Amino acid sequence: MILIYVHGFMGSKDSFGNLPALIQRELPSTTIGHFEYDTEGNNEESVKLLAEHLNKQTDDMVLLCHSMGGPLAIDASKLYRPTGSSKIKMILAFDSPFFGLSPTVTSHGFQKANEHVEKVTSVLSSLWGSNESVAKSNESIAKSPTEPTRKSSGWLALGAAAIIAGAAAYSHPTVKENVDRHASKAFDKMKFLTPLLKVTDMSGRFEYIQSTDIAFHGCFLELPDESRFCNPCPAKYDHLFSVHRMTGKDVIDAHMGFFTDKDPEALLRLTVSTVNRINKVL
Repeated sequence: MILIYVHGFMGSKDSFGNLPALIQRELPSTTIGHFEYDTEGNNEESVKLLAEHLNKQTDDMVLLCHSMGGPLAIDASKLYRPTGSSKIKMILAFDSPFFGLSPTVTSHGFQKANEHVEKVTSVLSSLWGSNESVAKSNESIAKSPTEPTRKSSGWLALGAAAIIAGAAAYSHPTVKENVDRHASKAFDKMKFLTPLLKVTDMSGRFEYIQSTDIAFHGCFLELPDESRFCNPCPAKYDHLFSVHRMTGKDVIDAHMGFFTDKDPEALLRLTVSTVNRINKVL
């Protein structure tokens, strides 16, 4: 069996830290694989590329996905047409925002991103309107980050996605370096996150996955103060998700460092639970 790791927005195979090696140590019969892709442009193109990658596999697979990699994997499984006898046995999603980002991210993201507003705004305005409309939306969110109104501009409707895509993510040193190096691609990188805005589509994804023989489990991070990066799932999908308690400077920092060894106890628990789940389909 091959364990294929699918990173999230602006990620890479390094996003998973030591987790692949830790899991393989416990499951030596498995092999490690990665699907690396550019998180930019039309999300559907990345879905097709992942499906093509899966179609080429000759062994059974477990997909381990971080953040936006979760929706990507479920969508790719719909296009999966194996040429041999290999199967997708399981999809594991780590802190994937299937049902949107929590108000904590919205509120904290704008505060954390304050020093980067000018650069982020220039990109967002190209996507969703004029600088003036972006500024007004930014002001509206700052005043009431958890209660957007129906009259909000298009950019405000995209507020949660914009935070993680631009402002909040840009405040992280590694991502900042990546964005600065590829400034001309910033527009396409924002476009990649459009599935975040289609939360109503998520129910369809889970109705689909439950109609297949693909096992699924997702986990959402939760900090000691009970803050989360992702919105919780609807009650009818509770059986598909669990909570992963960990520490972090804030939810954005914890999400982006989900697999680091800064919290060794949390990483150990994550490794053990993941190994146990994979063992059920080996």
